[in-house]
Order: sequence, then structure tokens, then C-alpha cells
Amino acid sequence: MAYGLKVTNDSGQVLIDSDLFSYHFIGKYSSASSHNHTYLSDLGGEDYWDSPNTIDSNQTPGRVFVYSITLPSSTKPPMCFIKPTNTGTSARYSSVIRVWKYDTNTWKVWVLQSSNHTTGPMLYAFSTMDQTNSTVSDTYGLQTFNSSGQVTFDSRRKPLRIIGAANATPPSSPNSGSLGSGTTPYLNVNATPNSYTTGANTTASDQIYYCPSLASACNEHELGREESGFSNWSYYTWSRYDIWWCFYRSAFRISANNTFQSNWSVYMAGHIWKAQVSGSFLGLGYLNGIPVVGATQHYPYSDAARNQGEANSVLISKASYYD
Repeated sequence: MAYGLKVTNDSGQVLIDSDLFSYHFIGKYSSASSHNHTYLSDLGGEDYWDSPNTIDSNQTPGRVFVYSITLPSSTKPPMCFIKPTNTGTSARYSSVIRVWKYDTNTWKVWVLQSSNHTTGPMLYAFSTMDQTNSTVSDTYGLQTFNSSGQVTFDSRRKPLRIIGAANATPPSSPNSGSLGSGTTPYLNVNATPNSYTTGANTTASDQIYYCPSLASACNEHELGREESGFSNWSYYTWSRYDIWWCFYRSAFRISANNTFQSNWSVYMAGHIWKAQVSGSFLGLGYLNGIPVVGATQHYPYSDAARNQGEANSVLISKASYYD
């Protein structure tokens, strides 16, 4: 640049550049509500067949926590760091799975947390100076401006400070081994988490992380049964077809002072089935126009993954910087 201010550290990394908008702390938020998603109809879809039906204890959905962040007239979403409810190798996994503009002044954020624990993480939110009109009372500090005269950095507004980083991907599948036997599905996550060194080197319980969920996956267990014979001097046929399914999202946790782990969390789960008597076996044709033969035709329940190989950028900061 021919003008302005650029500050670098001993490694040559840029800390402040007056041409670039830096992120600043705008507040911390607790969830306004929470819920489970157990069927497609929860999101406006159709479950079809004879459903909903009882899901199994081996397909337990995580809990989705909803947050509201006020940023009047903003066009850029806030950058949301998660302060997890616990840390360590037995801690729950959490990830931001959805951010959207709710109205002129409000952004909604969904955070998925593994298990059905009813206490959700805390969100630490950040935004650039062109997206917030808040004021501060301090009369001293450092401000930088770009060529348009916009404030790009203000030391009085708690600028974002990064203490660690990594790139994380979830395991190749949420489950290893069999996905079910008979009427019992095995769909809860049993994958071994991937571990990454962040360089944070600070107390795990004070860390907050930015790592929105990119990857999604689906596993399902199918069971077809049929029977035929004579009853009361009449010939009968009977058949039933079941699908137990789980949708997953990638999720993360801080497992140690310098270690970050990625895995999967169950986002939605369900069980659909169909039975008929005195007809052909269900596995051989169509039901109400819905194909029922072969795993690839059970849309959207087929075993699959999306963005699994895409590396998530992980950023680590400290909650105590902003508390």
C-alpha cells in the first residue's frame, strides 16, 4: 500500500492493516431457545410412509440452540466463537450449523451440541466496524482508517485476538462397523475423533473457538420382512419395510490446552416404515411413487457424506480477553 498503517509481528504476520476491516467484539450471547429435530417434517419436509414412529436409543439427536444477535442494518453475518459447556476428551461436541438474517436488525444462529444436554454453549460474537454503530466512552487509543474514511480498527473496542489455529476435518464416517441388526439400529456416532494441535497453549476452559460446520452425512439401517401362508382356509401375504436413519453434522471440541478435536454429531433422526397385506413384497416395487429398492434410492436416507474432506479453518481465542 502507498499510504496507511500496517503492523506486523516478529514472524512477519500482519496484525493490523488500515486497508482491511478487523473484527471487534460485539457481545456474548446465551441461547434464547433449544430443540431437537427428529423428523423431516420439523423442517417443512415430508416423512412419507407410516411415520413418525419411535426412534431407537441408538439414534439420539443432539440439541440445537438458537441465538439472536442484534446488528442494526448489517449486511455481513457476525463471526461467532463458541465457549463450550465443558472441555476434555469426554466433552460434548458443538458447532455452528446455520447463520441467517432474520430481520433488518437481527441475525439468528443455530449451534448443534451432541447429546440432549439442555445447557448450551455461550457465543462470543465479533463484527467489523462498518457493521456496528455502537459507541465507547474511552477517549484514547488507536484507530485506523481506509481510503474511504471508514474506521477499520479501533483498539477501544476489544479487537479479535487469535492465539491458536488449525485445519480440521471430521472422520470419514460417523460410524464404523455394522449400522444395525434386525430391528435394532446402530446409528449413534462411534467414530474416533481426529485431533489437531492448535498452538493455543493456554487453559482449555478459557478457550473459545471459531469453526463452523461444513460437513454433513447420513447413515441408515434397513429391514425388510415378509410372510405368506394359509389362515382360515385363505392364502395371505404380509410384508413390512423399515428404515431407521440419522443425519449428522461435523462438530468440534477442545480436548486439552493445546488440542482440538473434530467428529460428528447427530442432527436429525427418524424411523419410517410401511406394511401391506395380500400384495407383493414391498422391496420389489414402488410405494406411492417412492422407490423402495436399493440404498441409492432411499433419498434422502442413503448412506453418504458431503464436504467431509473439506478442511475447516479453526481459530482459537480466549474468553477472558472479552469478559
